[in-house]
Amino acid sequence: GAPPLPPLPAAPGGGRAPGHGEPPAAVPEELQREVEELRSENEYLKDELDELRAEMEEMRDRYLEEDVYQLQELRRELDRANKNCRILQYRLRKAEQKSLKVAQTGHVDGELIRSLEQDLKVAKDVSVRLHHELESVEEKRVKAEDENEILRQQIIEVEVSKQTLQNELDKLKESSLKRRGSREMHKEKKAFTQEDSADLKCQLQFAKEEAALMRKKMAKLGREKDELEQELQKYKSIYGDVDSPLPTGEAGGPPSTREAELKLRLKLVEEEANILGRKIVELEVENRGIKAEMEDMRCQYEKECLSRDHIASIPTSPYGDSVESATELRRHLQFVEEEAELLRR
Repeated sequence: GAPPLPPLPAAPGGGRAPGHGEPPAAVPEELQREVEELRSENEYLKDELDELRAEMEEMRDRYLEEDVYQLQELRRELDRANKNCRILQYRLRKAEQKSLKVAQTGHVDGELIRSLEQDLKVAKDVSVRLHHELESVEEKRVKAEDENEILRQQIIEVEVSKQTLQNELDKLKESSLKRRGSREMHKEKKAFTQEDSADLKCQLQFAKEEAALMRKKMAKLGREKDELEQELQKYKSIYGDVDSPLPTGEAGGPPSTREAELKLRLKLVEEEANILGRKIVELEVENRGIKAEMEDMRCQYEKECLSRDHIASIPTSPYGDSVESATELRRHLQFVEEEAELLRR
């Protein structure tokens, strides 16, 4: 190896040399202040992002609860309408029998006409009421979807600004390192490497937690989708397809009302399934963002390893522990990448 460097001459006045025993020169005060401001702003944006996520989850839960309540009400109304239809079919058969008797005898029954008019009025009122209720439920659903879309756009904007600030912070760190001399950089390399390793460990832990949370979300969304598909199959098994003919017992009733109601039910269930599909796509996009962050972390580690290889010829450079920690962090990065790949599939 190269011979050790000779010690610097003592400073006048009996003081020690500025290069031995004293901490390396600090980053300029203005640069440190900018870095602190960017960090505080980054923390503020993180808190705001967490609040927006919590608010969006709360709105989604409230919307789902309201939707379930409306669905239960519509089911009860549907049961009542089915009962009324059966009653009207029974009365219609009796009226047909009476009309045959009137055709045979030539005598018109006024009570029968009044009864049929009353039944027709009741059926119209029930149909109008159900139509208004379905329109109100549809308006609430559209409003909730618009609010969710606005919150989603705000979250995306906050994420973009957070990434921009992070990139600026990294650039400031690199420029501050380049402004220092070669000896100062060699002396301070270990401290910066330990700080970066700690930051990367924290980021890896955060990525693991995000991956676990996304696995739970994907499992929950899968269960919800399965439940909706089972409910759709149940509707089809009970009421049949929309294009299927009416049963024999209901052939005398009007088919348009039942067909319209079944179409509305199927449409609601299919829209719920589409919403779940969009949420899965959003989770995949978030997964890709995490993978991009891990790629940046890997590039940063490769740069650090190249820097360590460059200064390995200096005997006073203690990097044995740092190389082991870098290897360990690479293994963690590989593991988190594999988990992200599985989630994306």
